[in-house]
Amino acid sequence: MEIRRQKKTIERNFRKNEILEAFGGGPLLGVKGLAIVGHGSSGVDAVANAIGTAKYVIGTGLMKGPQSELDRIRIAINN
Repeated sequence: MEIRRQKKTIERNFRKNEILEAFGGGPLLGVKGLAIVGHGSSGVDAVANAIGTAKYVIGTGLMKGPQSELDRIRIAINN
């Protein structure tokens, strides 16, 4: 049983690392910009994929939402 559990843990960690390499990092949506946060030991492929992830997030228009919502709130407060 113990070997089976260890094998599952190793497989789960391996898949997790594959996902990290595939996306290169996770997006942090800021008010006025985007940051992709990756792991410090990311390889070349992960860094390249992080750039692709940033391009995708910007291309989908996700960055426009937080800024426009804050602008709307600012106008409401100032009126």
